[in-house]
Order: sequence, then C-alpha cells, then structure tokens
Amino acid sequence: MNKSIVATIQGKIANGELQEAYRNTGDFERKMKDVWDACNYCVEHFLDKIVFANDVLGIPPTKTFLEIFGRMNSANKKSPFTAAQAQKIGAFWGFVFQFCMGYIRDEKAVSINTLGIKKASRFIKKADKESFTLVDYMSSTWEKKE
Repeated sequence: MNKSIVATIQGKIANGELQEAYRNTGDFERKMKDVWDACNYCVEHFLDKIVFANDVLGIPPTKTFLEIFGRMNSANKKSPFTAAQAQKIGAFWGFVFQFCMGYIRDEKAVSINTLGIKKASRFIKKADKESFTLVDYMSSTWEKKE
C-alpha cells in the first residue's frame, strides 16, 4: 500500500480525528489496547489486502480485520466482542475508508457473524459510486424509451 496513505491515516488518528468523527471511540485505545494495536498494525501491514478484499471480493474491512486479528491472537481471543466493542472496531475501519481514503459507505450492511460481530459495512470508491449511479440512470432512461 502507498506509504503516504498509511501516513495520512496514522496522522489523522494521532490528531484525534477518529474520536471527532466517532465519539464512541474515545476510550478505544485505553479499554481495548490489544485490538487498538492490531487495528493500527493492520493499517501499516495489511491495508492493501483489506482494500482488495473490500474492492474486489466485497468483504467488509471489519470482517477481514477480524480474520487477521483471530489469526494473530488465536490463543487470546476466543470470546465474542460486546456490542460496544464491535461499534468501536467498525468505527475504526469506517474512519479509515471514509475519512482517510474517500470511500462511501454502502447503505446495506452485510452479515459477517465473526467474533460476535453480526453485520459490517462495505465501502465503495466515490468514482465507482458515481459511475454506478450514472449506469442506473442510463438504464432507467433507456427502459423508458422502449
């Protein structure tokens, strides 16, 4: 992954922008240090894979992160996350994709059922969203002409 993207994400998190965007993440680092560290580690080392899974395979970033986290901590994390913990993890990845990389959250969350987290969002590149909208518009226009 482009090092400048990773640096941008790390800088925005360090500047408190994650907590500004998602107020429920204020105690994330303190209360869930192992997960916080894993999220940041994944930004630095696995972001390209998380983006690929989202963009090409349609797998939400939260799901990909949880799979990586599960492998990194197989002996430590066997119990599911609480709803509040799940929100913090989802907010972290939502921040990375929306506020740092310019994606749009897909309106429909998908079922992931991983470590107690039931649903997660996928993200769409803004350019892709605009082209889908144009295609949808053109299709409906063509249908009306027939």
